Amino acid sequence: MINQIEQILRELYQIDPSLQQHEEQVIAAISRILEARPDTKFDQVFAQNLRHQLMHAEPAVPVKEKLVEIRHDFFKRLSFAGSLAAVFIVVIAATLFINNRNGNELSFFSPGVKITSAGERAFGELTEVSKQDQAATEEKAAVPVGIGGGGVASTPGLDQPSPLLPPVPEFVYYKYVYKGESLDLSNDKRQVFKRLRGDAISADLNGILNNLGVGLINLRSFNNSKLQSIAFVEEGNNGYAVSVDVQNGSISIYGYWPELYSECGSGISCPVPARPFTPLTPADVPDDAALIGIANDFLSAHNVPLLAYAAPEVGEWKLYYELSKKQGYPYLPEIITVVYPLKINEQVVLDESGNKTGLMVGVDIRNKRVSSVYDLSAQSYQASTYDAETDTAKIIKVAERGGVYGYYPPECSSPPVTPEGRPVPSFQTCKVVEIELGAPTIELIKMWNYKNNESQELLIPSLVFPLINPPEELAYRKSVIVPLIKEILDNQMYPMPMPLLKPEAAQ
Repeated sequence: MINQIEQILRELYQIDPSLQQHEEQVIAAISRILEARPDTKFDQVFAQNLRHQLMHAEPAVPVKEKLVEIRHDFFKRLSFAGSLAAVFIVVIAATLFINNRNGNELSFFSPGVKITSAGERAFGELTEVSKQDQAATEEKAAVPVGIGGGGVASTPGLDQPSPLLPPVPEFVYYKYVYKGESLDLSNDKRQVFKRLRGDAISADLNGILNNLGVGLINLRSFNNSKLQSIAFVEEGNNGYAVSVDVQNGSISIYGYWPELYSECGSGISCPVPARPFTPLTPADVPDDAALIGIANDFLSAHNVPLLAYAAPEVGEWKLYYELSKKQGYPYLPEIITVVYPLKINEQVVLDESGNKTGLMVGVDIRNKRVSSVYDLSAQSYQASTYDAETDTAKIIKVAERGGVYGYYPPECSSPPVTPEGRPVPSFQTCKVVEIELGAPTIELIKMWNYKNNESQELLIPSLVFPLINPPEELAYRKSVIVPLIKEILDNQMYPMPMPLLKPEAAQ
């Protein structure tokens, strides 16, 4: 391991020479990481995160002095949601520090990504993964033109145009076509990842409750108690509200600035009452580097580890602003999100829309500061193998209808019918817009499995087909996603809707 540490040190010093000033701490950090997570990539993101942690590390303080500091700082800076929560926090903080006085960090959640093997089909059936019911699918089949996903525009009940109504738009069907090379789907087994909830962490902390008294009630009289959450607020114009969901292993942070709104009156949003509200323009938005800098500085100041994430990116606010401007209602959001994409086994995780997902930091554009942090979660997973789909024709068929949430390509017949079988008014026209699908890549998609009144957060291997030159109204959509796990695919392939029978045919 010594040779490996020396090699890592040389690489890190090339990336960030300032780390040499903290060589003892760097070696200790590398040793702990190699022992816990030997697959960690020691890249530029790791070096940046390590430097931030070293810069903000606090010097050792005697136990007695530290406990006084904990008590003083918490009651000076924080206004808790109830005195009971205050007692919880102080006792927990003191308990954790006493257990930590030998220098080993003890915290609720572990940084980085931890994956353990759970055998085959360990998560049971995956038949309810992000599944929409048939009624919802049929309802979405009639969305207005421009919404996408095989959408159509219709006016039920009209057989002829009315001079009292605006013109009825034509029916538009988006038909996806794959013209690429054949797919290699020879792997009939693939790994599914399930994020572990914080129940194990909660169990470790439950012993604190057994030794906690608040004077008004004997908390030890409640059996099988579990610590579920902790919430507190930081007072002042620059304060934040923090919520720690112990059971789900996640933390949320939001700006808590009541004094800025105290003179605004009920229901009015006016951070600066004397200043008239003016909509934001693109000139008001800092460049991407500045936005990322604001987010990085906040996370660094609060020692948020970034070992589990790729380099940050700014959300596509420019795309949505241009789309809204072309529709005649230009809108620029007050909050722009900086995304730190989650990485699992060096793969960036996507959501079901094909967007990168992970740690989200909202930046307040007017005040140039962080307004929220969400999806800050413990990244501990179990991995389990499931049967994978190997039928190329089946995969392409699903992709060409728009993915598992798409629609079977309808025919613009005469008279045309909608995908769910309703006739199109005779005075309307029907148009098919063909969109080519590019060569797919295999990515991990975050999905949810609803089972036994519990939602499981899963990462599902899927084929992601990029859209090649999509029409302007579908600019927000970048890909079509097809899960590769066989039972998920089979349970989300709805049957072709049958056309409604004409009255004379039903007799």
